[in-house]
Amino acid sequence: MYFIGVDHHKQVSVMTVLEEDGQEWKTGRMPNLRSYVERFLEDCRPFTAVLEAGRSSYVMADLLRDLGGEVKIANALQVKAIAHARIKTDKRDSRTLAHLLRANLIPEVYQRGEWNRRAQRVMRMRAYWVHKQTEVKNKVRALLAQQREDVRLEVEKRESGLFSSKGLEFLAKLPLESKEKEVLEDLLQGYKEIQAHIKKSDGIVDALYGEMEEASRIDTVPGFAKTLSVLVAVEIADVKRFARAADLHSYAGVIPLDALIGREDVSRTHHQAREQMAEMGGFGSGLSGDQERPGVADLVQSAGPEKRTERGQDRGGPSAPDDHISNTDREERIYSRSHETNGCLVFSLTGPLGSRSSLGLGAEIECYGAHHGADRRVVQEAEAAMKIKRRKMYPRTCVSQS
Repeated sequence: MYFIGVDHHKQVSVMTVLEEDGQEWKTGRMPNLRSYVERFLEDCRPFTAVLEAGRSSYVMADLLRDLGGEVKIANALQVKAIAHARIKTDKRDSRTLAHLLRANLIPEVYQRGEWNRRAQRVMRMRAYWVHKQTEVKNKVRALLAQQREDVRLEVEKRESGLFSSKGLEFLAKLPLESKEKEVLEDLLQGYKEIQAHIKKSDGIVDALYGEMEEASRIDTVPGFAKTLSVLVAVEIADVKRFARAADLHSYAGVIPLDALIGREDVSRTHHQAREQMAEMGGFGSGLSGDQERPGVADLVQSAGPEKRTERGQDRGGPSAPDDHISNTDREERIYSRSHETNGCLVFSLTGPLGSRSSLGLGAEIECYGAHHGADRRVVQEAEAAMKIKRRKMYPRTCVSQS
């Protein structure tokens, strides 16, 4: 078995071939043409190849697959050995990919089928035309906002149907200065052309809808129409590639906080919620309402600021309850005899040391659930509890702020 790392570019690619024992067999630079690639790999059978995801990665992946090899596509953002390299050349990158492939350390991305790729290009082209249509509308409104008062007042009366058929007729007859009139006519002509492109794209989408059983099923859900049903079915491709519903939610970008992670205020609220839930036990903590809750002091060891991780103080927010302990210590601390099931994850949380305990795990799991869209109530109730606590501790400050 040969392991091949491919540093793929628009016109050329650099390939490094390793033998099973890790010895470098050969390296070559060649155009992205079948004859050159086939000649380079003629004495490398069988082989497994890897290349990073990019705009035209599927072209090379399909070619290598046609030549009889197994192909993996790596997530370029997660191949840290290349991203963090001090010296980056095509040859070094291809060699690094080959060694990672041989060690089975490639962070793979999902590879779409050829039919799905074509359907995806159709949907994204339609989204492109819709985006351009919105740009032209904004240009027209910006132009009209700079006209004299009587024109602006007439436009405001027809704002709701400004781009309907009657609205377009109204815009075409507006009494504007000659140069402004030319600009408006040009924008309206572009708007009509874009509408024609969207209409043509809608016809292709209708054809896709008839070919996709998944789209018909999605269309039975209230709120989904034909176009959105096809879009969801095409982007998901194979729902079995998602191990859990939360993974699908994350992929679709419908999770609370995910779009805001990294902002200082959200990060601080996030860690405050974890600390508060650790004090209260939290949902899924394994404790009933009348049982004693563990305090934060039971979960952490004292450490200087230099030992704190980037998850807490280094990012501007207060440290989480377990910021001062290593991953190994953290795992040991959250294992105990109690059995615990979390409603968000719908399975019991166990490990090699037994069932996980309530010592901070409620905060960990509920924090996880908040990130992955499992239960929105977690963050809401934690924030409400923190507000109540602040009112009790600083009554005068809270009253003055309110």
